[in-house]
Formats: sequence, structure tokens, C-alpha cells
Amino acid sequence: MVHPAVIRKMRRYAIKQAISELSEHPSPAEVEKIAKRHLLSYTELKQAYNRDRKDKDKAEIR
Repeated sequence: MVHPAVIRKMRRYAIKQAISELSEHPSPAEVEKIAKRHLLSYTELKQAYNRDRKDKDKAEIR
């Protein structure tokens, strides 16, 4: 049995890795393909990508 904390860390790493593979303006097909490659859902990756973009935009403003 894998500890839930380890699963969360692995999932966060998979999301981070998947985001790094996306282009600047990914198409829905690209998001879906990369999400499947990292065993993520399309929605999960899309939400994480949008959150990452907002964080980067806020950092640029400061």
C-alpha cells in the first residue's frame, strides 16, 4: 500500500512535468494527449495549466 502523501507528491510531479511539455497556447487535443501520457485527466491538467498561467502573469506584473 502506498501512503496517500506519496501519491499526492507523485501526482503534483506528474502535473508539473505535463505542464512543462505543453506549448505556449496548447490545443485541446494537445492537452488531452499529454494528460493521458501522464495518467491525468484532461480537466485536471487544464485547471493546473490555467492556474500556472495566472501565477506567472501575477509574477510578471510585480
